[in-house]
Amino acid sequence: VEGWRQAGHVAPWDGHDLKIESDGTRGEALAEGRYVPQPRMSSLTRHLAEAVDVRAGTRITEIVRDGGTWSLVDEAGETHGGFDRGVVTAPAEQAQALLEPVAPAMAGRLADVAYAPCLAVMMRFDQPLPTEHEAITCARGPISWAVRNESKPGRGTETNWVIHASAAWSEAHFDDHLGEVAETLKAELGTL
Repeated sequence: VEGWRQAGHVAPWDGHDLKIESDGTRGEALAEGRYVPQPRMSSLTRHLAEAVDVRAGTRITEIVRDGGTWSLVDEAGETHGGFDRGVVTAPAEQAQALLEPVAPAMAGRLADVAYAPCLAVMMRFDQPLPTEHEAITCARGPISWAVRNESKPGRGTETNWVIHASAAWSEAHFDDHLGEVAETLKAELGTL
């Protein structure tokens, strides 16, 4: 992390966070030792990928064990191979289908993975909101996490808030009109 910091890929993001407990108790938490990529969240992964042969937009349909190496077959039938190791980052259901032929025990464990939804919005405001907090963590209500994006290093000066709804609220409102979701979360942010 220190090397990334010195190279300008990440920067410290210290600030004051508001923490709201499930009983409504509010407390301030100083966010020390936190780093974020700059100038955007993808900056660090872009840096890490510079030395890697990345093939975006290639859907892998099969993993093959060939002697001591691994090969990947894409949806066009092209084989990419000779790998010593692999990392599967697909969602559990997709990973399970890929791993079943070559690692059935691991694939079986993925059957128990359950996902919780998270509705998220980014809102731009004409004027800064009247708060000294850079982020809010909330254990009650519709919002679980909200962050004042311009408080992160390198993000500019526009007043943008990113809001993540709680899993329970997201599940209950997953099929709601997105405009209604945004308005509800905006109102809740104002309340917080």
